[in-house]
Amino acid sequence: MMQPAGGDSRIFRTKLFLILVMAGSALGLHALGALPLFWPGVALAAGAYAALSWGLLAWGRRHDGWPPAYAQILADVAWVAAFVRITGGTENNPFALLFFLAIIAASYVRFVRGAIWAAAAASAAYALLLWLDLAALKRLYGLPAGAALPSVFSADFYLNGYVYAICFFLVAGFSGFLSERVRLKGRQLEQASRALEDFRLSTGDILEKMGSGLLTLNSAGQIRYCNAAGAQIIGIPQQRL
Repeated sequence: MMQPAGGDSRIFRTKLFLILVMAGSALGLHALGALPLFWPGVALAAGAYAALSWGLLAWGRRHDGWPPAYAQILADVAWVAAFVRITGGTENNPFALLFFLAIIAASYVRFVRGAIWAAAAASAAYALLLWLDLAALKRLYGLPAGAALPSVFSADFYLNGYVYAICFFLVAGFSGFLSERVRLKGRQLEQASRALEDFRLSTGDILEKMGSGLLTLNSAGQIRYCNAAGAQIIGIPQQRL
């Protein structure tokens, strides 16, 4: 069986840790009577998400590019949506905030585009959750499938979805901007490191080709550098210095 290696293994272990934290938090809230919970559904969704993440990480190692990364973003959003649904839907469910974590994680992997992609997927998933909650509410009141809820109920659902969608894209824009800044700083640091290395190498070549000897000592009187001419003057092979 192929296993994700290196950083991929750490990512996978982090995902497993988050799954355990989410399940443990849901158990605690359920024990307090604050949240409904369907444990078989949680176990099934968690197992499917873990297996899918494992496969996507292995796919990403074999095929470097955007498809595995964007597929993983969709898997993260789908897992959060499934967990929210299993733990009672969108009504007063704190786990809906985990959509923001999926968006921030996407910005870390694919920067602005990944964050916007995750925000769009989260908005669609949240809209689906709201639609399912509306359908459940209609069944609760014994309304026909095509009947409309009183405006006081439907307006609350629509406002909830609108606010979450706006917040999704705001978080995507902010986290994407920060990730792009970090990437730019990383590139600048890499370029500066390369320039410094090139300068060091060119300076070393100049010193080695000097006709006059050059010898440097540290504060303890130990030789730190001696060029070829200096080694010839003092009569010691340069390899021994």
